[in-house]
Amino acid sequence: MLGTLAFTVWPPDARTPADSPDWNPALYALDLLLPIIDLGHDSAWHATGSTQYVAAALIIMGWVLTTAVVASLSRLLNR
Repeated sequence: MLGTLAFTVWPPDARTPADSPDWNPALYALDLLLPIIDLGHDSAWHATGSTQYVAAALIIMGWVLTTAVVASLSRLLNR
């Protein structure tokens, strides 16, 4: 939710304006947060300035969340 708010206030620049999908800050934040699934917004937009830190934090949180889910699933399957 904080990523969506940050990208609403400070939207990133389009990498290629002609080929970029419609801007949606929630989908962009979700695309950064989900490391395995590609929604196409991460590659179409480029965070600049302080939003680079928000993007990096979302990517790190996504990998931590994915690692926790995989660890819990493997523990559940071992039982």
